[in-house]
Amino acid sequence: MQTTTPTLPPAELVGRLIAGLIGRSVTVDKVPPPNLDLTEPMTVAAYVRDSGLIGAVVVSDLALTAQLGAALAMVPAGVANEAIELGALPDDLVENHREIVNVAARLFNRANLPHVKLRDVDVTPATLPGDVNGLVSRYSERLAMEIETEGYGVGKMWMFA
Repeated sequence: MQTTTPTLPPAELVGRLIAGLIGRSVTVDKVPPPNLDLTEPMTVAAYVRDSGLIGAVVVSDLALTAQLGAALAMVPAGVANEAIELGALPDDLVENHREIVNVAARLFNRANLPHVKLRDVDVTPATLPGDVNGLVSRYSERLAMEIETEGYGVGKMWMFA
């Protein structure tokens, strides 16, 4: 029996996937979900079901986007730190982060759940598609995590379904 809403993965599984992709130790802690300020620079990954309907959203703050984007390409942590200090995400770090969230679709594709795939990644404060805003404001499940990447620092990720 398939459910209509993907069940969010355990935080530990998120950490294992990221660590496997970047080849570094990653520590993931669940944290109380703060209010998101989508006027700040963040990446917003939208996943759609085979039907085309929105299935899940993953939001990464500027720090995590820069850190994981740099770690994936083995770019020095200083490049990520500079992006964090400037409050802006360079295209190459966003593209590297996109690769991570693309592979992360497998976290939602488990037995008895609808298949999802990455549709797009937006960088806020751009206007987000209506279905993404809708899911982020009217979710049935939410997971907030603080993720520490060895040698790069700490950032935040939120998952919505």
